[in-house]
Parts: sequence; C-alpha cells; structure tokens
Amino acid sequence: MTDEEYTEFVRTKMWEKTHQHVLEERARREAAAKALKEEREQARRNGDKMERDRDVFAKRMEESLKRGVEQTRIVTFYLFNNDTDTTKYRVSIKQTNC
Repeated sequence: MTDEEYTEFVRTKMWEKTHQHVLEERARREAAAKALKEEREQARRNGDKMERDRDVFAKRMEESLKRGVEQTRIVTFYLFNNDTDTTKYRVSIKQTNC
C-alpha cells in the first residue's frame, strides 16, 4: 500500500467515524427499499393468484348456470308435454344435479 492509498484509507475511516449517522441512515433506506421491492413482488404474485382464482370462479359460475338452464329445459319439457307423472319429474331433476 502506498502512502497515498494509506492516506485515502485513513481519511475514509475518519469520515465514517464522524458521519456514522449518515451511514446508518443510508443502510436504513437501502433496507426499506429492499423490503418495499419484496412487498411489491409479493403483491404482484398475489395479484396473479387472485386473477387465476377469479377465472376459476367465473368458469364454475358459468358451468352452474348451464346446469340450471339444462334443469329448466327438462322441467319445461315434462310440464309442456302433459306428463303428469311427478316421479319422472323428480328423478330427472335429481339426475341433472349429479
């Protein structure tokens, strides 16, 4: 280590000792920025999960509505074909719910 390098090293260490609060504040800001970045990444991942959940919910709702329409068609078929046998009516509804 040359005299100039040693002098620079000593000056740096002296500055760090006299400005310790600056270094602590810098470290605190860096930690806060890192935590914020991680929080945003987590929120982005959760947002993707929420979007998938919303898509699954919409798909299930659509399937349920289709089953309801099919059930209505069966009930309508039996009612408008003068079929008075309620046993067939009840069985057909139970079969479509499966």
